[in-house]
Amino acid sequence: AIALAAGIEEALENICNLLPFFIGVDTTVIYLLNQQQRTYHLNAYQSSSWKQQSKNLPQQFREGDFRGLDEVLSEKIPSIFKIEDIPPEDWLKINNQFIFQKQDDYQISEPLLIVFPLHIQEEISGFILIREAEDAFENREKKIEILNGIARQISVAVQNVQLKTEIV
Repeated sequence: AIALAAGIEEALENICNLLPFFIGVDTTVIYLLNQQQRTYHLNAYQSSSWKQQSKNLPQQFREGDFRGLDEVLSEKIPSIFKIEDIPPEDWLKINNQFIFQKQDDYQISEPLLIVFPLHIQEEISGFILIREAEDAFENREKKIEILNGIARQISVAVQNVQLKTEIV
């Protein structure tokens, strides 16, 4: 259904704008990977409380520029980080040693940063960064499950666009 939107960019913008209402997220950032150039491009973002800071996110960066992020994406599962008040321009610096503390506990009563890799089988096509809203801790496990389903659908839509582009 997502792939049938007027364009993938419009569909991603719509998803970013709807998630705060349906899931209770504060910020959504979507980067897609250009497979030929191996660069990530900022395709969509929305933020309720980080509007100005979100503008400082890089428009693009090369694969390997953020090694911690590459490690997280290679796991191909959602990863959860305690981030406190770290601004969006530093979210790409995630790693497993410092700055961010990777979490396995869903019971923390503060907003978390959640990274959803976009992938089909072994092929990474991008990622979604979600920062939870300040008061959206209830049913966190269920919300992550729903967001992971959305990430899978976006992965399929991105793959469909790539296949269509290759055919043309």
